[in-house]
Amino acid sequence: MPESVRADVWVWAVRLAKTRTQATDACKAGHVRVRGERAKPSTPVRVGDTVIVRTHERERIVVATKLVLKRV
Repeated sequence: MPESVRADVWVWAVRLAKTRTQATDACKAGHVRVRGERAKPSTPVRVGDTVIVRTHERERIVVATKLVLKRV
C-alpha cells in the first residue's frame, strides 16, 4: 500500500470528479485543497488528510480514510 497518492488521482478515484482530466483541471484552477492548502495535481494525499473540493455551487469536505488508485 502506498504512503500517499497524487491529489488528482485520489479526487478522481473517490468520484469527486468524473474524469481524471477534470480532477487535474480542478487542482490547477485552485478548486482543490488538501490540509487547508491549495493543491497542485501532484500534491500528496495521505490517510487522515482533509480534502476540500469545490464544484459548481457545492463544496465537499472529505477525510481520506483510505488511499485508492482505482475508481471505487
